[in-house]
This record gives sequence, C-alpha cells and structure tokens, in this order.
Amino acid sequence: MNSFSEDNNVNSRKMGSCFEHGNDSSDQSVVYRTCTIKWFKNKKGYGFLISDDISEDIFLHHSKIKEAGINVDLIHGDTVECDIIMVGHMQKPHVVKVHNCLRKNANLKNLVKSNAIVKWFNAVADYGFLNNGHDDIFVSGTLLRKFYISDENFCEGVEVECYFLEIENKKIAYQVTIPNKDEEAIYA
Repeated sequence: MNSFSEDNNVNSRKMGSCFEHGNDSSDQSVVYRTCTIKWFKNKKGYGFLISDDISEDIFLHHSKIKEAGINVDLIHGDTVECDIIMVGHMQKPHVVKVHNCLRKNANLKNLVKSNAIVKWFNAVADYGFLNNGHDDIFVSGTLLRKFYISDENFCEGVEVECYFLEIENKKIAYQVTIPNKDEEAIYA
C-alpha cells in the first residue's frame, strides 16, 4: 500500500509559505520590541533588524511591512515596532507582525505618495524643493544621499515620485525616487 494514499493523509501538513513552516513548536514565544533597521534590500524584499536585548539579527520580510499598510522603502536607521517570534533550535528570530515604522519620529503610515518635479535644488545649501502641482515639498540633501540620488541627476524639471509628511503646514519629503523611463518603456 502506498503510504501517500488519501487514506493516510490524516497526518499530512498543509503546504504554505516558508514563514508558516515550523511555527507549531511549543517552545516559541512572541515578544514585542522596538528595533532598528540594520539593513533592508527593498528590491529583494527582505532585511534584518537589531534590538538591544536580542543578540541575533532579526529577519524582516516585506510582506509584514505591507500588511501593516506601510508602502515606503525602509532605510538603515528606521525604527520598527513589531512582534518577533523567538524560535527554537537552529532557527533565527523573525518578525511576525509590524505595528509601526518611524523615521526620525515621523510615522511612516501617515506619509502621502505624490508625483512631483524638482522645483530647485542647491547643492551648496544641501536642500531644495519639489512641487506636486499644489504644494512645495522640502527635500534635504541627506535624504537624496540615503536614496543614492546624485546632485547631477536631481536638477530643475526632473520628474520624481515622493512620499511626504505634513508637519505644521510644511511638507517634508521622506522618500524620493527618480522613475526609470527605460524600465517603464519595457512594460508599456
């Protein structure tokens, strides 16, 4: 008799994502922590967090960020409030739920996505402004460097995508990307 027959499926496991396997262990505990992004590869969809009281790096998958309603790229130094499962033998801790993400005390859930153009940027002063057709949005040179945007590529009239936050009637960019026109043409 075949051991994989339908009659013997009582003990078979339902197949699911790699994040579901092994989560039925009784020695697992979930802890809430505020962690810091050690590194995160947005294009690949994963990265690692660090916490003062957890000795190992903590795995973070982009699906947990999306489930929290956060649609902005994460960068080194961002703060993540999350639930972490501390798993047993030979496995690493990983995030099972993201509650919030902060960048310099800005709640990333409140960011507004907008298309804009570079109004002006002064490399010496290290800041400039975007305009989305309605508002001027402040952008710092530090932010551009975090997203690997050079001063040469960030000049007047360049179209960008940005996420910004309004603080005391001022709009401040928290993420800026320059869309790749060649890539868009491939999918058009």
